[in-house]
Parts: sequence; C-alpha cells; structure tokens
Amino acid sequence: MDSGYPSYPLHLRGGIPIGLLETFARKLGTGSMRKRTLILLSMILWGTYPGTGVHIAKAETPEDPYAPHGILDRGAKKGKRLNIAKRRSFRIVSAEDAELRIPREEIKKFPGALFIANIRHDDEYWIGIFPGENPIEEVRYLMEPFAPKIIMAHGMIRARFKAGFEPVLYHQTDRNRAAIVLHDLIITAGPLKTVRAPAINVPAMLRDEYALVHQMATLDQEITNSLIRLHHKVLQYPLNFSDRGRNNFWRLILKNYHDPEITQTYNMVTRSCLTPIFETLYEAMGMKMGWQDKVVNCYPYFTPDTLTFLGLREPNETLPSLNEERKLALKAKRCADLLKSD
Repeated sequence: MDSGYPSYPLHLRGGIPIGLLETFARKLGTGSMRKRTLILLSMILWGTYPGTGVHIAKAETPEDPYAPHGILDRGAKKGKRLNIAKRRSFRIVSAEDAELRIPREEIKKFPGALFIANIRHDDEYWIGIFPGENPIEEVRYLMEPFAPKIIMAHGMIRARFKAGFEPVLYHQTDRNRAAIVLHDLIITAGPLKTVRAPAINVPAMLRDEYALVHQMATLDQEITNSLIRLHHKVLQYPLNFSDRGRNNFWRLILKNYHDPEITQTYNMVTRSCLTPIFETLYEAMGMKMGWQDKVVNCYPYFTPDTLTFLGLREPNETLPSLNEERKLALKAKRCADLLKSD
C-alpha cells in the first residue's frame, strides 16, 4: 500500500538502530541543545534513508470533470505526468460547474454556498456543497508520527462543522451514489509522485522532485488510511480560536491551500506538509513567519510547542488521540446496537 509518505527500514545504513538515536535525543532534556541535536539527526537521516517499492498509477476516470491536468510544470521532474489517481488537490468551483455533478434543485437550496471538488472519501472523489459563511464549530491540529517517530511526522488540520451547516457530498463520477453528510473534514498537504516513479524517498524530497498536493478528505478516509491501513497513531491538539478566529482560519486555509492544478513543488524543509499549516496559523494570528520559524518551529517534534507560542494551546494541553476517539465511538456503537437488539 502506497501511503504517499516514505517507508523506512529498521536501521540506518551502517546498522545504527533508530531506537538508539531516539533514546539519545530524549536524554538531552529540553532547550536549544535538544533542538540543535534533533535537527542534526534529521539531516543525517534525510541523507541516508532510502524509499522502498514502486507504485504504478491506475488509469484516470475520463468522465471526471474536476481532475487536474496532472503534469508537473516545474522542478527536477518538469513535464512528467503526476500520479493523481489517489491523490489530488481540492478545487473550488462555481455553482454552474457544480451542476455537472450536483442536481440543480439541490444547489438552489443553498444560496451563497461554496462548492469544493476532489474531496477524498471511500477511496474515491466527491464534490461538496458547503453552506454558510461561518460553518466551523472546532478546529484541531493532527500529528501522525512515523518512524523514526521523534523526527518524522505528518501534519493535518481537522475542521468540524456546526450543526445545520454540514456539507453534503456527491460522487464525482457515479450519479447513482447516495449523497453523504459530512461532519468532519481533514485538510493536509504532502508530496505527490510522478507516474512510475520510485517510492517517495527523503533525498528526492529535498530536490524538488515531487509536486506539493493540497488535499481534503473525510475523517473516515483518514481513519482508513492512517489507523486501519498503516496502524499509525494520530495525535490531536486543540486550536483554541474564538468562533470568529476559527472561521477566519477556515477562509485562510481555503485561500492559501487552493492550488487545483498542483503548480508547486514539495520540499521537506521549506514546503512540507507542515509549512502551509503554520504559515496559515501565523497569518491568522497576525504574525509573519520567517525562515527560522520554518526550520525550527515547523520541526514536527516541536509543533505542539509552536501552537503554545502562538497562543492557541495551553502548555501540555492535548486531546484524546484519533485512535482513542475511534475506539470510544466503536464501543458506543456496539452498545447502541445491543440496546436496539433488546
């Protein structure tokens, strides 16, 4: 299964166990010495970890009107076709364009609504009606560590919608599929390979060999990808905005992440999955993000502290992990099913 992120062997070339490096870093305590050492270890690991496997793109569905052109138009792989079968950027479309897949009578029910295509759900693409100007009830920062966990992690934003303002999703290629009401949305960015390229690997992520894809997906899709398929733990942190602040942040996300033709390249240091999250958070808080912030404050291990620095999280404030949340939801469902059966 190709997750779109690097997979690593258990040891560095030369036989140094990753666990030994992680233990060493933890014993350094806190402060600038710890930060400098972790960044140094990252640079060593970036240069020595290979990717594994090869992924071949499936054929694109020709009747999908919202697919990008799918050609990398800059960087080291300029002119190569992108693997957009499973990953592509979301696209904000007009009401007229939305009618290609959403019944006109449904669109008329939501005057002034936003229409967003290429939302990933059930391993397929959907287009959504997003009603209301201030629809967001809650936002969270999600962090998905992967080996070596003290150094590598994927960052995401989770948006939960207010009751009565939930988006409705329609399938982009099968008009017979039932519409879906959306309660939570995942927004993220990451590297996108060209077709028939080797598996994503760290040296290539430093050489602009990948496109930077800005994705939207349902929470169920994220659970399928990260928890069920990869068996990862996904940590959750609060973003303590006011109602006005979180909806302003939502509008900034839509503005800053909107790149439907995938025109940017990915770089692990300056344009990673974390860079647009924290650029947008800084902007939402009226702050400018410098290059030092990108290198240090966007370092995965330090990002919870960056949220505290921005005034969006109390020190040591956490939420139950997505894994724990899912276990509770499944337990509640089982109990409800038992009550129904009685």
